[in-house]
Amino acid sequence: MNHQRSLRCLCAAPLTAALLLAFPAEAALPVPPLPECAEPVTPETLSPGQGAIGFTVREGEQVERFDVTILGVDRGALGPGKDLIVVDTSGPVIDEGGGGISAGMSGSPVYTADGKLIGAIAYRVSLGGPSSIGGVTPAPDMLRVFAEGAAAAAEQGSAAARLAPGSRARIARAKGVAPSSVAEEMGRLEVPVSVSGNHRPEQLSALRDALTGAGASVIVTRGASATVPLGPPSARLAPGDAIGAALSFGDLTVAATGTTTYVCGGKAVAFGHPFLFTGPTVIGATRATVLGIVDDPTFGPFKYATLTEPVGIVDRDRFSAIRARFGAEIPTIPVTQDTTALDTGNQRLGARTDVVGPTGTSSGRRLFATVAVGHSVTNVDQTFDQIGPGSAGISWTISGVRTGSGQPFALARANRWTSSDDISFGATDELFVALDKLASQDFEPIELTGLAVDDVSVERTVRRYRVERVLWARNARR
Repeated sequence: MNHQRSLRCLCAAPLTAALLLAFPAEAALPVPPLPECAEPVTPETLSPGQGAIGFTVREGEQVERFDVTILGVDRGALGPGKDLIVVDTSGPVIDEGGGGISAGMSGSPVYTADGKLIGAIAYRVSLGGPSSIGGVTPAPDMLRVFAEGAAAAAEQGSAAARLAPGSRARIARAKGVAPSSVAEEMGRLEVPVSVSGNHRPEQLSALRDALTGAGASVIVTRGASATVPLGPPSARLAPGDAIGAALSFGDLTVAATGTTTYVCGGKAVAFGHPFLFTGPTVIGATRATVLGIVDDPTFGPFKYATLTEPVGIVDRDRFSAIRARFGAEIPTIPVTQDTTALDTGNQRLGARTDVVGPTGTSSGRRLFATVAVGHSVTNVDQTFDQIGPGSAGISWTISGVRTGSGQPFALARANRWTSSDDISFGATDELFVALDKLASQDFEPIELTGLAVDDVSVERTVRRYRVERVLWARNARR
């Protein structure tokens, strides 16, 4: 395949240009679906002061436009051969959406006035609060991920871009501030990650630690659950649409939200930066609905979204973009549980979370462990309907495959636990230890295929063994 053609795909610039120019930015009017296969431009063709147009979803699923002004191009700011396009953004989408570039705008496409793709919003600079100054990942870098084959080499780069003095000066002029008040680095936009079914701060922190440990820059919030996808999906994405990257579905749905940059044929690229930076991967790809923009005083503004229809899988997670492949069935690993509260008779049977697979890597198994135990704790909490001391009996079976031989294995365990503080954690602690040991072991490669928590019976009474009496004998025979 011709390399230039693989990057450009089909050219729809005339139609795109007519579409872009038809909508005045100040009205923040919704736009019809943006054309696929837009022709890219290189950073060398851009000049300071040049106007451009960006697109993103502020609420619902309707794409809206915002104004962009090119401030400059910082050569190699993201790493060797990795340029950063520095921009200023404006318009109701920016001004009314938290007062600056929001987390979740990662991947928002930016076009020239004649409809060519410049790249995607992916970074923002700090000015002591919400900022309209952002960084755009160039389209050619993203389209290399789009066109990537099976044998492509891993990308290298930095999570933050060090701004050139000239760019800092232009930012200062654009915002009417002193150059010294402009941060020396522009950070990657955080990815909003929503978690359903779990109200415990410590569990959200554990998930945040697992994601950041895997290389993600995230804002973890509570969110809504999404149903487990069945069969190959038929929905698609268009440029500017909100995209979900789901790590699990069901009771404990864990999903990131960003924006689709480029679509051509059966594939799309989004984010303009990595999610977990795992290279070849399998993550659920879905459409998403933005419920609104949260103006958070700690993390800055971020989109709050829920998943809707599945579209396929994310099969590449690279430095410059994630890539989604439409129509691919999402492989999942079931985590099931039956829970009974003996004091009240409450039951929750057949509770289920489906973790998106595979789990052939240590990081994949650790993420599986975090989600699986979160599912278990959540279901004990909801059935027991309190947090506190108690006793519990639990039995579970972890199933998997030895990938070298293809031989299945199962690890089963039944035990009883008491806790004077928190029986939900006490009952599931051994399960987490077992999953963590399987995740970190390096004796042989394995793939986890399921977890069945067959029975959890929990009660308020703290049942402990007591020594009733001690028998002692001298010269006794058995």
